Amino acid sequence: MRFTRAAAGVLLPACVVVTSCKQQAEEVPVHWLSSPIQIDGRFEDWDSIPTSRMHKDHAVLKLASDSQYLCLFYVTDDLDWVRTIKMTGLTLYFNRDGSHDKEFFVRYRTGPSMQELLPEEAPSGSPGGPSELHPAMREQLLESERADRTEFTCFVRNWIVEKSIPVDGRQGPQAAFGRQDGRFAYEFRIPLRPSEALYYGLGTAPGAVVGIGAEWGGMPRPVLEDLAPPGSTDMGGTSGQGSGLGDFGGSGPPPGSPEPPKLPEKEEVWVRVHLANVAGASMPH
Repeated sequence: MRFTRAAAGVLLPACVVVTSCKQQAEEVPVHWLSSPIQIDGRFEDWDSIPTSRMHKDHAVLKLASDSQYLCLFYVTDDLDWVRTIKMTGLTLYFNRDGSHDKEFFVRYRTGPSMQELLPEEAPSGSPGGPSELHPAMREQLLESERADRTEFTCFVRNWIVEKSIPVDGRQGPQAAFGRQDGRFAYEFRIPLRPSEALYYGLGTAPGAVVGIGAEWGGMPRPVLEDLAPPGSTDMGGTSGQGSGLGDFGGSGPPPGSPEPPKLPEKEEVWVRVHLANVAGASMPH
């Protein structure tokens, strides 16, 4: 869908081309923020901002920016994705030329409680119930629950290696998690200003071209290595091409037996955007 100029003095929404190996490109807007958004995981602030649907309607992405920040609101109702984000995180990549280069990223690992992910009342064999999960995935969820922690990390090429930062924005990027009516939201705010000591940003400006990648899913590599049969080099559970491991040993189930639960696949989606700009300002070509 295409978006045209809004009323004078409001915004110049720019095209965002969404690409992945599993869907056609789509154009969505980057909304100009006339007032700041509170990064608190609440849905209300984003109600009026246009939406891009991704991955068979199981996820939506909203983008908004002003003179200081790029804000992102990722929402999904897919419990498999929510489980993997709780285990391995949702990673957002950024670059300043619209490519797939990963020169800046944040990774946010959080999510709902096990009570929400694995309802006790779910009967065995029902969608989303415990019997639907690969045992390794269930164990990773239990480990995440026992640790009871949220992790937020940041990487800036030629500036910092990946390090833990607070979620409240004191060091630049900010993140929050929320839920509403069976949907789960991951909200981010990334500074446009350049990185400096203990403060990390993209080093870009309104109207500029930015490439954004989102990655989630897969299993931690040590888990896959433990599950792989001796001598196996197939770590497909981290590549988006399937787990490659069958159920436990990679040999597959006996003939006629039910298909075993699959390990989650890695998903990766990229967008190329012109950041929003105030009406009357020049846009790059």
